[in-house]
Amino acid sequence: DYDADGVTSTALLYLYLKSENADVITYIPDRNSEGYGLNLDAVKEISEKGVKLIITVDNGISAFNEADYISSLGMDLVITDHHKASHTIPQAVAVVDPHRYDCPSEFKLWAGVGVAFKLVCALSDKTTDELLDLYSDLVTIGTIGDIVSLTGENRAIVKHGLKILNKTTRPGVKALKQIAGVDGKEINASTVAFSLVPRINAIGRISSAEEAFRLLISEEEGNALFYAQTVDSSNVTRQDVEKIISDINEDGYNASL
Repeated sequence: DYDADGVTSTALLYLYLKSENADVITYIPDRNSEGYGLNLDAVKEISEKGVKLIITVDNGISAFNEADYISSLGMDLVITDHHKASHTIPQAVAVVDPHRYDCPSEFKLWAGVGVAFKLVCALSDKTTDELLDLYSDLVTIGTIGDIVSLTGENRAIVKHGLKILNKTTRPGVKALKQIAGVDGKEINASTVAFSLVPRINAIGRISSAEEAFRLLISEEEGNALFYAQTVDSSNVTRQDVEKIISDINEDGYNASL
């Protein structure tokens, strides 16, 4: 997905797979031309690039037609999602969703990035503490951004993630903090919700969420600052648009016209 949850999910899974020497590419749909989730044209484009396995994050649990098409093209599909599931699930080699009727997980209130993180925990040889140190900053941004309940395991991960965010060495997150004007300040849940998340969300609405993804995976400070400035510019545009709409409403016009 193109919001903060989807972008952090994509970054987390990409970084983990790259650390395992996987040959991996990413695909984030364009909000305006493609809309949310899998679509047949995207699947075809991905197939033409030689991909043999598609892993979804933050979507896929209702993509029945797309799943059948993926299978017909000879690709495998793994779905990770946190949205409600029916008793029938798409054709895939694995479907990871806490809302599956047969899922034994006691905790169900994950964001998409939380489900992606649980997949990484299941696959990795590292301890949970090691993985929290590596990825809980991303999980925290996506979890707070998706406004899921900060209880249970979410609360534990976000508590750890806020500690990581306050001392992060991840260039992209450092640049995001800098451009948001919170670098050097204590990062808490409100800081994430009102300073970091809106900038990631904005570019997915105004332009392309690919820029936010590139920000989060940046390994060089120069590249990270460039992407952070791009993300921030989109947030300024979003604010300007919202102000115009607010002014129109105050003048008594229908803002939907």
